[in-house]
Formats: sequence, structure tokens, C-alpha cells
Amino acid sequence: AGKGGSKGHQRGGGEKDWTGGIARTTESDNRLDALVNNAGIIKIAALTECRLDDYWSVIRVNQVGCFLGMRAAIAPMTAVGGGSIINVSSINGIVGGTHPRVKREDAPLPVEECQLL
Repeated sequence: AGKGGSKGHQRGGGEKDWTGGIARTTESDNRLDALVNNAGIIKIAALTECRLDDYWSVIRVNQVGCFLGMRAAIAPMTAVGGGSIINVSSINGIVGGTHPRVKREDAPLPVEECQLL
């Protein structure tokens, strides 16, 4: 938030959550200049033990939430001549890897290959 600006906090949510949050910001400030997507979760489990519900919760927060935020921000930013969208990721979101609880020999591919895929 800059001079006269405000900041909002969004917890991923659904489409209505995002459009409502962006609408509240543009109503109070008459513009939207920046969006920072900084949400992310991880669920640690071997692939054979990972439940589909856990997988979808990670996808919803890490990918769908980011997508919905960007999509909701485009129109109000365009209306004022532009803005900035900053998508933050942890290092695991960029390079992949394994978790200490998953033994290297249990990984389907060596860590180096996982990072290159």
C-alpha cells in the first residue's frame, strides 16, 4: 500500500472471493496498482500414499488461487493504465526436490532428474 492506498489479504479462495476482494480494493482506492500472490502450501507424502484430496488442495492454493488473483486484477489494472503482478514461489516451486521424510531410494527418479523435468 502506498500513499493513500490500502492492502487486502486474500486466502486463495474461489472466484467470488477474488472478485469481491479486488472490488473492495478498487472501491476504496479507485484503482489497483499491484497484486502480490504469496500463498503456497505443501503436503508431504510418498506418491503412493498421497490422497487425491491433499493433491487438489495444493493445486487449488498454489496454482488456481494464483490464476484467479491475476485474472481478477487484470481489468482494474488495465483501466488505470497498468500495474504490477508479482507471483512469489518457494525454491521447491521452482526446482522441485524431495523432502527428508521421503527416502532417496523411494523416489521414482533421482532428485537431479526430478529437478530437470
